[in-house]
Amino acid sequence: MKMLHYVKLDDGYELPVYVIGRGQPVLMLHGFGMDAALWLPFVLPYCHKFQFYLPHFRGFGHAHGIPFNQADALANYVDDLEHLVAHFNLDDFLVAGISMGALTSLKWQQQGRSWAKVARYLHIDQSPAPCNTDDWQHGLFGEQQDELFAQFRALVTAISPYQEHGFQQIPSPLRTQMRGILSSFFQHALSKPSHKKLVQFSFKSEKAASLVVPTKGSWWNYLVCMQAYLEMPYDFRASLANLSTPMTVFTGMKSTMYPPQGQLAMVDMVQKAVKTVHFHQSGHMPLLDEPIKFVREFGRFLAGH
Repeated sequence: MKMLHYVKLDDGYELPVYVIGRGQPVLMLHGFGMDAALWLPFVLPYCHKFQFYLPHFRGFGHAHGIPFNQADALANYVDDLEHLVAHFNLDDFLVAGISMGALTSLKWQQQGRSWAKVARYLHIDQSPAPCNTDDWQHGLFGEQQDELFAQFRALVTAISPYQEHGFQQIPSPLRTQMRGILSSFFQHALSKPSHKKLVQFSFKSEKAASLVVPTKGSWWNYLVCMQAYLEMPYDFRASLANLSTPMTVFTGMKSTMYPPQGQLAMVDMVQKAVKTVHFHQSGHMPLLDEPIKFVREFGRFLAGH
């Protein structure tokens, strides 16, 4: 049976989607720089009862060559998900999102649209507001946000004139700068020293880094996401008050990507009861740091427990 399907989008591109299993549909949304295949080891134990849809977001995985068609990356992703829901005629389905996939879910919930068909939602290690403000200090990178966002802005400003160029046509110092920022980002996503060292090693050379973040014909997509986080007013604290979908929150209690305090505060923003699961030995990626517990708790979410 074919596992990789393609969903036709408005701009003519086709979104690759893994479809595996049988039963109630479950939509799994990955994060920045990830690949939909990351979910496979965790959904396979439940394929006999659920049918999983694992889309590759524009700019990543098998969709790394599909460009954004709007500056609001999350809105672009929600539009694509609407096409996916229509293509497969999904109804009464579950949604699980991690990091950027979770933020996309909050954007989707805010807009409404097909979100009304979502039966349950699993939110994994993501703040409802990625940018720090006077009344919110739990955004991306926590207390380090100003420093790292300044690096993002400097890179976007310096590299923007080369947007229409191939990656190898960009001056070498700028390519190195971009590689360093992406390396730092992924190290924040991981908590184990061995995982961090693997990232450092992978990003030392351009050839090795291209295996993690492909740049051939797609490098600008990473900058679109960076710009969106810097410039778009992504703050879903108010709209969470209108969330009627049963929600479970998985939090990596050692996360340096998003301070856990901000994720735990979401419980008070939602009118309905929210189930929380704390992964005490995990950073931003509990599925990698505590895989056995993740599989068990994921199964409980699927079963509605």
